[in-house]
Amino acid sequence: MGAGKVLGAMLGLMAGLLIGGPWAIVLALIAGVAVGHYFDEQHASPPDFPEIFSDFPATFAP
Repeated sequence: MGAGKVLGAMLGLMAGLLIGGPWAIVLALIAGVAVGHYFDEQHASPPDFPEIFSDFPATFAP
């Protein structure tokens, strides 16, 4: 589980507890995990495909 999902779950749980109802707690927790998952996916490092960079030289001369 990424850091964004954990943070989203904690914030969702906190918001659900502030709202007060049992369904609000569950739905806010799920929404927080979903937003955290989206955040983790948007800020993930790109996959390592060396063939993508084959057109560029190995070192750049200034």
